[in-house]
Amino acid sequence: MQEASTAIYVALAVALAVWFALFLYLWRLDAQAQDLRRRLENQSNHEPLAAPVAKIRIQQQESKENLEK
Repeated sequence: MQEASTAIYVALAVALAVWFALFLYLWRLDAQAQDLRRRLENQSNHEPLAAPVAKIRIQQQESKENLEK
């Protein structure tokens, strides 16, 4: 019976450690993003970046006859 209660506490400790690590990672990532945003805004020759554009290419499939050759 004691092993079951110990296993619950171990599982709780592991889950809390994972959540804590995830929280710290996201907090650090947010701080780095804010720093990068500040540095980009403070550049003297800062020009607005163009939005990325997706280009779709349609490729025609070769017929089975061409594949068999």
